[in-house]
Amino acid sequence: MNVNVDGAPLLTAVDYGASSGLKPVAAGSHEVAVDGILPSGTSTVIGPVSLDLKPDTQYDVLAVGKLAGSGDTAFGPLVIERPNQAPMGGDIRVQVVHAAPGAPAVDIHVTAPGAALASPTLANIPFKTYSDPLTLPAGEYQIRLTLPGSSDVVYDSGPLTLNAGTDLLMAAIDNLGAGPSPVQLLAIGDAGATSILSTDEQAQLRGVHAVADAPAVDIWVNGVAPTAAPLQGLAFKANTSYLSLAAGDYDFVVTPTGATTPEVINASDVPLKAGARYSLFAVGQLLDPSGETIEPLLLTDSGRVVATEAQLRVLHAAPTAPAVDVYLTAGSDISGASPALSAVPFKADSGYLALAAGDYYVTVTASGDKTPVIGPLPVTLVNGQVLTAAALSDSVGGVDPELLILDDISSK
Repeated sequence: MNVNVDGAPLLTAVDYGASSGLKPVAAGSHEVAVDGILPSGTSTVIGPVSLDLKPDTQYDVLAVGKLAGSGDTAFGPLVIERPNQAPMGGDIRVQVVHAAPGAPAVDIHVTAPGAALASPTLANIPFKTYSDPLTLPAGEYQIRLTLPGSSDVVYDSGPLTLNAGTDLLMAAIDNLGAGPSPVQLLAIGDAGATSILSTDEQAQLRGVHAVADAPAVDIWVNGVAPTAAPLQGLAFKANTSYLSLAAGDYDFVVTPTGATTPEVINASDVPLKAGARYSLFAVGQLLDPSGETIEPLLLTDSGRVVATEAQLRVLHAAPTAPAVDVYLTAGSDISGASPALSAVPFKADSGYLALAAGDYYVTVTASGDKTPVIGPLPVTLVNGQVLTAAALSDSVGGVDPELLILDDISSK
């Protein structure tokens, strides 16, 4: 989103979970508007509203709620003010706000690391409620959230070292990651925001068989053979759906189903980060004239739904095809159209493209040529979708070039 103050841009392209840090603004009355960035341009989603800013005061303006929300969860500004005064001596200052529309009311426990939970620091805090600024001694703390009156932890920050002079707004926001916690924390300070995931946050990994001339395969994880689907017997164009794994480095080996050799893929020390979502593609050819060329291709996926757009990522996973042009058009005729993506080489992807909902044709050609090798393929895009379209081919196995559409949200 873009933030305008008195008709002039103050911030541009601020994404979910990001913060500008503190910006100096003169005391007095100001008109503030927030514009959402859409595929077709921008649209004002908040304001313009008039804010009367007092001197010597710090204001945090949070865009909270959901565009499709209503009542308490409706999208809008949440303005939090506190004295513009740094903590003194060896103290810190922390203020806490419930900014997660998808989470219920919670108890907030701020304790020494590992301390038993007793009375909450803040009890039964609903969405859009915030505490007074809390002045505490610098040191190590642990922030845990529970449902009201419960000792079952739904979020755990782990140990946090807060040095003297630290001045933070701690915002609980909806968690877009792979763990069971409904929230993550944003530590918002003078220079911006840092995400603090729950200690039980996981990674998610999806395996995709994109080698047209290879048989069904087994995927071994850290030397352990699969005993059942989805890691056992994965066929061409199939995927495992997203599997939750503890964050860390992994070894992945791919073999023909039921066999220990040959290892057509042996990928060691593949790093999977907490809160991230990945797709591990097997690409290449088994019977390439120059020898087997199968290899792993790891992509970082998006798990974030945007209510005002569809997101489409295009991947060139066709080993026999040269660099390609990709067309996204309203009709099937591309003779007068310019490619949306030009000269995309094998194993490259477009990143996620923000597109308006509607009916499109996807056409893939050799770069600089108007002759379709895939398509025109009709595709209907809906706001909130996150898709990956992988171009596949195999000249040896006699499989015509085709487009594999993967749903990066519902395939979990």
